[in-house]
Amino acid sequence: MRTLERNKMLLYICESYEENGLIKYRRPKPVYDNYTPTNTESDLIGIGLTYPMYLRIKTDIINKDRYKAGDKLYVYKKPPKVHDSLGKSCDYIVTDEPLKTINQVEVLLKRLSED
Repeated sequence: MRTLERNKMLLYICESYEENGLIKYRRPKPVYDNYTPTNTESDLIGIGLTYPMYLRIKTDIINKDRYKAGDKLYVYKKPPKVHDSLGKSCDYIVTDEPLKTINQVEVLLKRLSED
């Protein structure tokens, strides 16, 4: 149910790469995926300030190479007009390598700022 097309929301992903020992981010590209607030251990929803700290994306297995650890995303923000190669204005980051199962990929995002 989580991967139905009608439930997908727009977010922007900035893929990370290394250049001269510095981690940089490519231009944001729009993707549609499902995400839900969560905590670090399970799908239990927290209350208070920790509620939006983590998001969990569950997507189809055909998107298994879409996310990798260290990529940054714009979830609740729009990308700026001028590209920031350091990704300072992104609001989430992929914390660990995505977990691949038989028919789904699970990605854990952590919020970068408190604002």
